[in-house]
Amino acid sequence: MAINILESQDSNRYFGEAPIRKIPGQNPYVYHKTATVEDGETNHTEFGYCFVGRTSSGIYVLLTSDRGGGSGVFRNLLLVTFEYDQSIKCDWEKGIVQPDAKRLLIKKCGEIPLGDRWDGELKVNGNSVLVGKDTGWFTVSGGTGGDWMSYDRKDRALQINLDR
Repeated sequence: MAINILESQDSNRYFGEAPIRKIPGQNPYVYHKTATVEDGETNHTEFGYCFVGRTSSGIYVLLTSDRGGGSGVFRNLLLVTFEYDQSIKCDWEKGIVQPDAKRLLIKKCGEIPLGDRWDGELKVNGNSVLVGKDTGWFTVSGGTGGDWMSYDRKDRALQINLDR
């Protein structure tokens, strides 16, 4: 998946307010929140992200948070790149397709699930991402649920080896 950053500015396709929540000791959290009412019940959804860092090889690491309306708040690492290329234009009269304006693309490389309400240290060092042990709701409350990382209780390092 790729999105042209230059042409998405001031367009209706990606229109909407993006509030920013400041978190002490971290990069800002940018999010979009909605509320819908169905059968008299208000359903709140939220999706947001926080910049973690950039690997030596140019992969940007974002922490995403997705709350779909239930009790879960699913956290993932989203890996993206940015690159320039060119759009195309079609001249039907001449019967040719040729390069047009330069565009800046954000491309999704993939996602790494951290689990429901995961919370811990994240740090990029070279081409490694330190994923600290989960200190989130399931580990603190002793509750049941969460993901395997809630019970693993280890710091882990992921080596990001994506040939681009």
